[in-house]
Amino acid sequence: MCCLHFGTTKPVEIQALAVGEVAFVGIPGELFVELGLNIQRQSLFPYTVVVNFAHDDNDYIPTRRAFAEGGYGPTAALLAPGAGEEMAEQALRLLRKLKE
Repeated sequence: MCCLHFGTTKPVEIQALAVGEVAFVGIPGELFVELGLNIQRQSLFPYTVVVNFAHDDNDYIPTRRAFAEGGYGPTAALLAPGAGEEMAEQALRLLRKLKE
């Protein structure tokens, strides 16, 4: 569940799949690169691929920092500050479950 700028929430689906030592994470929108790199760094898999625009389009998914700095991406984003970090954390939870 993620918060929209308009004060409502919207269910979003984060997916994870592992094949051997390679993990794939499906994110429903265009995740800012910092969030994708954070998922890759914290993943327990040697190879983690973050797939943007998987099964939905929530447009840009900025970091909290990007919202604070402003610019086109955060201004055009439909999601509220913190939604990107929430999605990244959910992706990492799914990756940890797959590793078990």
